[in-house]
Amino acid sequence: MNRSMQLKADMQLLLITFCWGISYVFTNLCLQHMSPMMLLAYRFLIGFVSVAVIFRKNLLKINWITIKYALICSVSLFVTYVAVTYGQLYTTSTKASFLCALTTILTPIIAFFVLKQKHEKSLVVAVIVCFIGIALMTLGEGFRIDRKEFIGDVLCMICALTYAINLLTVEKGVRTEGVDAAGLGMMQLLIVGLLDLGFAAFNKELVLPKEPAVWGMVLVLALLCTALALVLQPIAQRHTTASHVGVIYALEPVFSAIAAMLILHEFMTPRNYIGAALMLISIFIMEIDWSKTKKKAS
Repeated sequence: MNRSMQLKADMQLLLITFCWGISYVFTNLCLQHMSPMMLLAYRFLIGFVSVAVIFRKNLLKINWITIKYALICSVSLFVTYVAVTYGQLYTTSTKASFLCALTTILTPIIAFFVLKQKHEKSLVVAVIVCFIGIALMTLGEGFRIDRKEFIGDVLCMICALTYAINLLTVEKGVRTEGVDAAGLGMMQLLIVGLLDLGFAAFNKELVLPKEPAVWGMVLVLALLCTALALVLQPIAQRHTTASHVGVIYALEPVFSAIAAMLILHEFMTPRNYIGAALMLISIFIMEIDWSKTKKKAS
C-alpha cells in the first residue's frame, strides 16, 4: 500500500472523525427547533446538492451497479442516522458519541459471524472490556436502569450496529468492479435525504428554521458532517487499512466530549468517565496488532 496515499487517507478520516465528533453537539442544539426527520432531511439533501455541484463529473459515472449498492447501503445508513438523532432526544451528546463508537467493536464481530472473516483473540478481551464500559456508561445510580436515558442509549447502540453493517456493505461496494466510490457516497446522500423528507412530510413536520444561528448549524451538519464525511469516507477507505480506520474513528467520542463540555457544559459522573475510558481502551486492544508486538519484544 502506498505510504503517502495511506497518510493522506488517514488525514481525511481524521477530518471526518472531527466533524462527526462535533456533530452531536450541533444536532442537540438543532433538535430544539425542529424534528429529527426534518433535521436529517436538511442534512442529507443540502449535502447532496453541495457534493453534486463539486463532484458533478462523478454524476456521469454513476451506473446501475453503483445505484444498486447505494440502495443497499442507504437502508442501514438511514436507520443509523434516525436512531442516533432520536437517541439524542433522550440521552446526552457525550454518552451518545461513546455508545455510537461501538461500531468499531461490532464491525469485526459481524464480519466474523456473517462473512466468516478471521479475528484475533484480542477481540474477545476487547468485547468483555467494552461491555463493562457500556454498563458503567449507561446504568444509573446503584446500577439501576434510568428508563428515559436507557431508551436513548439503546437507540445509540442500534446506530452503532447498523453503521457497522453500513461500513461492511460500503467496503464491499467500493471494491466491486464498476462501482464509483464518490458516486456511491452521493447516491447515499440523495436516497437517505428523500426518505427523511418523505417521513417528515407524512408526519407534517416540514418547517423552516427562523434563526440564522440555527441555519448556520444546519449548514455545518449538512456540508461538513454529512456531505464531506460520507463522500470522503468511501474514497479514503480504498487507500488505508481497516485497523487505521478503527483507531482514527475511536477519537470521535473524544472530540464530542470536548465539544459538549465547551458548548453545552455537559459533564458525566466519575463512573461514566471510567466506562468511557474502558470503551476506548477496548477499541485500542482490538486494533493493536499483538502478533507484531510479540515479535518486537522477542
